[in-house]
Amino acid sequence: MEVDNKTCYDTKDLCKLIRRGLKESGMDPAPYQITVVHARQNAYISGWGRYGHPRIHLRLPRQDLSVGELANVLEHEIAHNRGIRHRDMSRDCHSCHSKEVPAWAAGLVIRSRPIRSGLTTQERVERRETHARAMLARWERRMRLTRTMLSKWKRRVAYYAAKRKVED
Repeated sequence: MEVDNKTCYDTKDLCKLIRRGLKESGMDPAPYQITVVHARQNAYISGWGRYGHPRIHLRLPRQDLSVGELANVLEHEIAHNRGIRHRDMSRDCHSCHSKEVPAWAAGLVIRSRPIRSGLTTQERVERRETHARAMLARWERRMRLTRTMLSKWKRRVAYYAAKRKVED
């Protein structure tokens, strides 16, 4: 199973819930490709699952994530992967925005990723200055090399021009 998590939620927690949901539905998690992103409106959980293919795309709110709702949406999308269309789904699976936690998801928690401490303004300035100095040194070296090569080729042109005059 491949999970591409582009959210603020812990990838291991999401994988645990998704793997458990797939196994509960009788699906092999191995071939699945799952993409998890933040919802644009930050309103509710949604997603899509390809009919007959092991691919699911989930959209999660940035805050107030309900494990029950996520589990129900996951079940709904897995049903699509199994080839079931909305008209063929049971009412429970079709309206998947229930907050009730399915038995297989009971006790699972989706934590937020730890927030990395960013650089201070001073550290950022120091890093950028170091980078700028390194780039300056690099380009000065390139400039010296360019001058050397220019001089070399000017000498060769002059040599061959003089040699041609002698032969004429």
